[in-house]
Amino acid sequence: GLSANQADEGLIPVCEAMEDPAFDWIDVSRDMPYSADMLIENVIDSSHVHFTHHKTISKRENAKPLPLRVTTKITPSGFEGTFQPNAEVAPTGEGATNVKKTERSTKYMAPGYMHHRIRST
Repeated sequence: GLSANQADEGLIPVCEAMEDPAFDWIDVSRDMPYSADMLIENVIDSSHVHFTHHKTISKRENAKPLPLRVTTKITPSGFEGTFQPNAEVAPTGEGATNVKKTERSTKYMAPGYMHHRIRST
């Protein structure tokens, strides 16, 4: 195998947003009792949030499909895509206030890099 001095650093996934000093981000870390493949499957499916995180960061009544349009060829190395534009990310229904719209994209690089970009307006 290659030594550390011979490794190609270009193969290490980098989150471009974190390299931008104007980008605000939140770093969250949790120990979870399940495998990496289960984590990636969970993270790829953004529509799970309303059910899995009910009464913490969302509510079940806000659930709706989040169709992903794949924008690159799907390969063993990964894929990129965009979600339905203008998905609401705030309370819905009668009397809802402060409803924000979003632009969402996602990037997956095997075996374990997943980046959802969510911009709200």
